[in-house]
Amino acid sequence: MKRFKKTLSLIFAAVMLVSMTVGANAATTVTKPDGDNHTYSVYQIMTGEVSGDTITNGKWGANSTKTVGEGVPKADLDIIAATVGKTNREILDVIEGYVNFSSTEFATVDAAGNISVDLPAGYYIVVDTTDLDPADGEADSLNTYVVKVTDGDTLEIVEKRDVPTLEKTVMQNDTVDSTGLSTANEYGALADYSFGDTIPFKLKATLPSNFADYKTYVMSFVDSMEGMQYKDGMTLEVYDASEGTTYVVAESDYTGVPSAGDTDFTVALSNLRDGVTLENGTVLELAADDYFVLTYNAEFNAEAKVNEANPNTAYLEYSSNPNAEDGGDLEDTPEEEVVVFTYKLTIEKVDNVGDPLSGVTFNIQNKDTGKYAVVENGKVTSWVDDEADATVLTTDSEGLIAIEGLDEGTYTITELETNDGFVMIDPFDVTISAGMEEDPASLYALSSYVVTSTDTDNVSVTVEPDLSNATLEITNIPTSSLPSTGGMGRKIFYIVGGALILLALVCVATRKVRKRD
Repeated sequence: MKRFKKTLSLIFAAVMLVSMTVGANAATTVTKPDGDNHTYSVYQIMTGEVSGDTITNGKWGANSTKTVGEGVPKADLDIIAATVGKTNREILDVIEGYVNFSSTEFATVDAAGNISVDLPAGYYIVVDTTDLDPADGEADSLNTYVVKVTDGDTLEIVEKRDVPTLEKTVMQNDTVDSTGLSTANEYGALADYSFGDTIPFKLKATLPSNFADYKTYVMSFVDSMEGMQYKDGMTLEVYDASEGTTYVVAESDYTGVPSAGDTDFTVALSNLRDGVTLENGTVLELAADDYFVLTYNAEFNAEAKVNEANPNTAYLEYSSNPNAEDGGDLEDTPEEEVVVFTYKLTIEKVDNVGDPLSGVTFNIQNKDTGKYAVVENGKVTSWVDDEADATVLTTDSEGLIAIEGLDEGTYTITELETNDGFVMIDPFDVTISAGMEEDPASLYALSSYVVTSTDTDNVSVTVEPDLSNATLEITNIPTSSLPSTGGMGRKIFYIVGGALILLALVCVATRKVRKRD
């Protein structure tokens, strides 16, 4: 009986202990921003009696760098209290010195916001432990450390994370897209050019709103081209929002400038928290409202597709952890894509019955610019001012000339020489108009390809059903002096008859003269 009473008293004491513990440590509710699916570890810096943001009778917590349970000296409380009103980074630089991050966390918070252990009233630091995936196509970063006083009832995790953004554009040239999707001499998502043209690109990168929270911040522009290659003209500029001024960044401040002919590059900036060196040698300190603009020139290469989109993609690599000394692992922004088009024409020379005419020569002039095409192996390579420097295009044995790499616009086609016995046609104009539409496989795809000719008597236009090409069938009319039969005999009669009449008249006249005599 005594043993039973002793056991019962032990059970009662345990129940009383649990009841006291529950009373001292009520259930803790975690609040997170909407859409926050990150996971967190919670470290206890100190415990105490909490009223608002004030702690009384503070004792060092389970994860402090001090002796657990000992009272917190006023000197340490004054050091911590002196950070009130300062920036997140300045506050954290002080608080981190009191936390043993190598110790086992006091509690964890899962993606749904459930806390593993209820928190006694006290002072805590919350660490974002999410495993970021740079290959998931979504830009993300870890939260800045959150330091919070809690009464044990509620722990609020505030959002202190942001990501940079990238905008990639290509400049349209003087020729306006016929569908109105791009504007002459302005940057946008779409352009069309001729082979041999210079194609300007621009990448704009903003800094995250919590840029100042980072200990280290690195960022890189990663760019890749299809059907195009780097030409020249790379410049990096930075916009200082406080002054509303744009400056050129010194080339020594970034690496990875491509060489002519490269089809991809990674231009990397070092620790931006240290600022950037400008072209004039001064160092500009950066803030969240500042941004970078990278511009460069490209050109089509031998892999360029005609009547199809040639995509140019880019993304940013950037620091993802404001709490790490090195900025943490690099995360990627989603890819930005722009597309560039170029077009193809085929000249087919035939006679009036449709048989091909070989050896007929032409040249092509861009009516908008006045320049003449230089063509090699069926591809435009450049444009020249002097007609004497233009390529003389000659129809092959099938009467064909293929020309790839033409911009949208109007061209004058001049027949220079045709076969003997055929009439040359006058120069005529051909206009290329292309329509685009959004496409799942690329930003835009060709939706229409319209080619018209000012000469509708001698030139007919056929566009392939898949819009891959347009053929100009040019007809030369034969001419010749044709022989006739029977006409020569009549001429002899006319000549002889005329001679006899003339002789008779002479005889009559002679007789009249003799009679007078």
